[in-house]
Formats: sequence, C-alpha cells, structure tokens
Amino acid sequence: SGELTFLEYAKTPSPKFKSTEPLAARISSVKRAIGPDAPGEICHIVIDGRIPYVEGQSIGVLPPGTDAKTGKPYQQRLYSIASSRYGDDGAGTSVSLCVRRAVFADPETGAEDPAKKGVCSNYLCDSKPGDDVAITGAVGKGMLLPDDDGADIIMVGTGTGVAPFRGFVRRLFEERTPAAARYAGRAWLFFGGPTT
Repeated sequence: SGELTFLEYAKTPSPKFKSTEPLAARISSVKRAIGPDAPGEICHIVIDGRIPYVEGQSIGVLPPGTDAKTGKPYQQRLYSIASSRYGDDGAGTSVSLCVRRAVFADPETGAEDPAKKGVCSNYLCDSKPGDDVAITGAVGKGMLLPDDDGADIIMVGTGTGVAPFRGFVRRLFEERTPAAARYAGRAWLFFGGPTT
C-alpha cells in the first residue's frame, strides 16, 4: 500500500461529536489483549466510525442506560485512543481502545461485587461485533514528535495505560506516514502492569 497522507492535520482536530450529538458508531471487534493467566481483563476494542483525531487524544463513550443515583442517562466516559489517526484499518474509518474491565473484589472473600463494577468498561468489554456504540470527541492534546527528527524518545506509562503510546508507535514504525519517513531516532516504551 502507498504512503498514508490523507489525514495529516495542520493542527489537532477540534471535537466534532458532543454528548448531545454523538457519532453513531459500531463495534468491529473485541479481543482479550493480555494472556489467560494475567490478572484482570484488558480488551482491545475496534470501533467503526469516522472521527477526526490524532495520537494522544481521547474519545468519549456513552454507555446505554440510566444512572440509578441520578435518574439521568449515564455520563460519557473518556478513553485514550489506541490507534493512529489512520485507525487499525489504515483507512481512517476506525478508532481503537484498550479497555481494562473495572471490577471490585472484596479483599477478604475475593468475591466480585457486581454493584461496584465499572459501567462503561464492562459495557465495552462485553460488547460484540455489530453492536452500536455512541462516541464523542475527540478531545485533548496530541502527542508531538521532537523538532529534531533524530532525537530519541522515551515513553513511560506506569499505571496510566499503554493506549496512547500504541497509536504513537504504530504511526512511527508500522505505518507508511510522513512522520515515519522523517523520524530517524530510537524509541523506548516502558509500561507497568500488575502481575499478582
């Protein structure tokens, strides 16, 4: 395939979709992103839908349902984008997320308390290809390359998640983008994850 240039923005895109007028998107795939013996669950979720964004930004997801405490629809939850601006499909028609399923286990019994599970993370991790999902954004600042194309980059994600770094690394090393063509430095990514 040719060089990816059709989504090179002069500046970080402003949010196009708001919680009052979200993008009606669709789940393309949901896959467990960590090994079977790792604690917890992290899912790589690909969502079909055109939304302008750059690496380092976040999207909002509006989970269906009503908040029992307020009687109002659930508020959006923000997730860091895990794909480059070209999406996992390379066509700019998808956005991906790395979502850790939020559950609470009683420290004494080890039993999960379903009343304290994360509404949106469980909604996303339980979703299936073809399911509808309402998204907003994109919001936040983008990740920038140094002015020196030969500068080395050190990225650290300790407990904050690897999602934005995944998109950034894909843009630099996996995709044929202008950024990848110019960048001549080395990059290190350090990130932490629970092992027990």
